[in-house]
Amino acid sequence: MPVFSPDSFFRAGGFFARALVLLVSVSFMFSCAPRKPDPVITPEPVIPEAPFGPAQSMDEFLERRLNEQYSSLDAVFDIPENPLDESYVLISHERPVLTLAQEATSFAGNEQYFAAGLGSRGFRVWSDWPCSGAVLPEAEPVQEVWWDGYSPYICIRGLSPERAVIYDLRDCSKAGEITSEGPLEKVAVSLQGNHVSLVDKGNRLWTGSLKGDFEHVATLRYEPLDMAFTPGEGVLMVADASGWLVLWTLPDYELLDQGQIPGGPFQRARFEGPRLVLEGWENPDLLTVWDIPGARELDGDAGRGRFVLDNRVLYYVPAEKQYIKKVLMQDRDFRVWKDKENLTIRVRDLDGEDRYYCARSGSFLQDGAAPGGMEPVEVDAHGGFTWKGAEYRLADPVMVKEDWVLLARHIPGSGYYLWWTGNMDNLNSREFQGQLPRRDSIRDEIPPDWEEVK
Repeated sequence: MPVFSPDSFFRAGGFFARALVLLVSVSFMFSCAPRKPDPVITPEPVIPEAPFGPAQSMDEFLERRLNEQYSSLDAVFDIPENPLDESYVLISHERPVLTLAQEATSFAGNEQYFAAGLGSRGFRVWSDWPCSGAVLPEAEPVQEVWWDGYSPYICIRGLSPERAVIYDLRDCSKAGEITSEGPLEKVAVSLQGNHVSLVDKGNRLWTGSLKGDFEHVATLRYEPLDMAFTPGEGVLMVADASGWLVLWTLPDYELLDQGQIPGGPFQRARFEGPRLVLEGWENPDLLTVWDIPGARELDGDAGRGRFVLDNRVLYYVPAEKQYIKKVLMQDRDFRVWKDKENLTIRVRDLDGEDRYYCARSGSFLQDGAAPGGMEPVEVDAHGGFTWKGAEYRLADPVMVKEDWVLLARHIPGSGYYLWWTGNMDNLNSREFQGQLPRRDSIRDEIPPDWEEVK
């Protein structure tokens, strides 16, 4: 069987041959539209004893996980039972980290569809398909999951490296079984189930069907990262760690073309209809999104979340930052010192770090401490103090309710620290305006800037 060299089919003047662009473009735009056919299902689950309950979409699952693991910001603005307890609420603007599953062994998918191997508990699916998951016939731990999301067929490997089971997600039934001559590396099943391809540990590409009858058609040069059929079952696509994208025509498995995608090497890749998304080694958050029909990299399309499997715990990190709440049990007192010689103020801040400010302007000193003697300064419960007739403020009132005031202090790199304390200044009642204060100067007469918190 031939071993494909990257240089054999790549020529200057175009990434892929014109025939490739025409064939794949037409295939994706018409017969290969990236969507699954409407499944034929019964009103009730075929397997009522399915271990994971009813099916759930990935959108619903991620929203539920976010609400379970990060409580609403609204509770911050209600007076707690004990307003003076030693705790803060930290509101930070960051990408939340959602725990999706414990004892996870593998995963496949993206924000629209997802499947995870869950050790001895089988595999779990979040998608529009009726099947929410199943347990392997021998109830063995799941080691690998292969699925493109478009096809109703998902391939699951248990303990045996050479054997895998194909399930039909329309009814959780077993649709086929694969037995390979070597350990399985990648498996792909076409949308209608007419074609099955696998790559084994020796990078050998085998093709067959749900009934088996696999034939060795090629040997790949580099480690494959993902493999998929076009939705119209006209092309088999393989992407490897070096960035080479190789395509074969179906059903004869003639080599169509290949070329190298810049930006490699890559550690993960997934086909998403007419696009290939690749994750680099240097910065996994910087994704390369490749338009397969157009043979070009797409701009402005890298804002996607990341799935991370670490120590058998599966996490999801959304692409967009949002305001999230954390409760910190720690001392809420400021400590302040004054340096008479250099007119410098030292603040032991809420995060335990020391910060230095110019006494005249109240502005933060980037260079930190200056030599000189430091004397302690008394700070009131609102983070206010006086020196040489000047008033200073480390925190600002956000809202006032009855005998209580909600104070906030912004610390760069951390977020907003908020806590309730007594309304000792007899401030008038004030509702939360959807904004939090950010001080550039700790001089009381210089007002803070207010930032929208949504």
